[in-house]
Amino acid sequence: MTKSEIIRILNRIEHRLPVAEWHSAGVPVWPFIRFEVYGTNFNPTFAAQGLEGGWRNKLWAVGRGLSAWALAVVRDVRASSRIAEPADVVFLATSIGRFPLLEGRRYNPLLAPYVALLTSLGRRCLTWEVAPSGHYNIPRHTPSVLIQPTWLFSRAVNAIRSHTQVQAHLPGHYAFLAMLEEEGLRTRYADIRSIRRDAEFVRTLSGRFQRWLTRIDPELGIVSDASLRDQAFILACRNLGVTTIELQHGVQGPLHPSYGSWEAVPPQGYRTKPSIYWCWDAPSADAINQWAARTGGAHQAIIGGDAWRQIWLEPANPVVKATDDLIQRAMAQKGAARHMLISLDTIGDLVPSRVLEMMRKAPPSWCFWLRLHPIDAVQRLPELERIVTDARIASMPPRWVAELPLHGILRHVDAHLTTAWSSVVLDASAFNVRSMACSPEASAVYPAEIASGMLRIVESSADMLSAMETMPRPEAIYTAQQAAPTCIAVMQDLLSTRRRNPT
Repeated sequence: MTKSEIIRILNRIEHRLPVAEWHSAGVPVWPFIRFEVYGTNFNPTFAAQGLEGGWRNKLWAVGRGLSAWALAVVRDVRASSRIAEPADVVFLATSIGRFPLLEGRRYNPLLAPYVALLTSLGRRCLTWEVAPSGHYNIPRHTPSVLIQPTWLFSRAVNAIRSHTQVQAHLPGHYAFLAMLEEEGLRTRYADIRSIRRDAEFVRTLSGRFQRWLTRIDPELGIVSDASLRDQAFILACRNLGVTTIELQHGVQGPLHPSYGSWEAVPPQGYRTKPSIYWCWDAPSADAINQWAARTGGAHQAIIGGDAWRQIWLEPANPVVKATDDLIQRAMAQKGAARHMLISLDTIGDLVPSRVLEMMRKAPPSWCFWLRLHPIDAVQRLPELERIVTDARIASMPPRWVAELPLHGILRHVDAHLTTAWSSVVLDASAFNVRSMACSPEASAVYPAEIASGMLRIVESSADMLSAMETMPRPEAIYTAQQAAPTCIAVMQDLLSTRRRNPT
């Protein structure tokens, strides 16, 4: 089943049933149910971030999370902040997968550039950080409070309770399940107890966040995800009248369950969704504003740009220069005529057979940069190294590639191939690097890139080789003039016009 088909099913449900009215424990539940239905039936990576699993899995997750927290606190004490130190802006950050290593520290691209931006505007920033998979990126470039114990305690208590006394208002729930069954879709929210449980988790965790935020009294609360903990954070901010922002962290548009094609939205909006969506481009913002316009200003998407990407469009930046030198030396030693970045996916075979066949048949003067998805880069790196070694592929060392910033790589490669529909397509286009996608579904995700010729669908190894041979090399675009200060200008304007939300 494709992304488009699942979104159409969700839209039919929203037309027929009053899902915008569904709530439990005072928490709107359709936002996380919608996301879960999509994730369970389309991308198991999303579903794996939920609170499901047997007791053994839950105990393992708690033990692993606490161990990671204790180790990170001890090893990286210099980068630790206090839970409620004075701040104008509070971030809820997620440490998941592998962050790039810059100047000896792990750099969170969804956090650090925006902290730097706000600091330059005179705002004090505080970061609360969790590690859902039990892997912290240390040493940290940006100081933070590691709140793993609080988050895990809330999860554990929530798992133990029965929640039978938690009220749930779900008119049409049985009809919802019947519609899913008719379409052959699954959901763990077939059991109303699961809905009550997750809603109560959002409510209780929100209460903890709210007590901390009351002591801090910030202007802004910023997240970069749509998980249950992010919804809890947003609810806490809204209860205190703090403006909330969600930073774009990947492909959005009409085919994303959290951002596009919402047909059922309360007139006052959802209290667990942010006030402002910070988008990279007009298509992403338009997809959100099409439904957000019906909320009377409760939700709004703005085009703020990608602060991380902008850094890499400034060749004079010391970090960019240092990375350029490092990559250029490695490329000179390799002596390859053409370089291709390959973005690997989290689903299916790590390296699809047709991609592996293409690399084996490629001219010996070509060099491949295989990049794991950050979410599972730590777990799957040994497997990728084994594949590259066994196949005798001409490539840059996968472990070295995993440590590099994506945009640093895009400044030097000739082309990009995604084994699915990675958001690297958007990043590559910004650096004038053309992409190829192995999945036909990419044409629905990136219609503008298809129309402009920046993306081509390739279905066989022969197609990939042919496209690479005929693909023009990227033009020189790295000039300081093109790195316009979009992000800082938008943030400055946002701060100057900011008003506290009504509670």
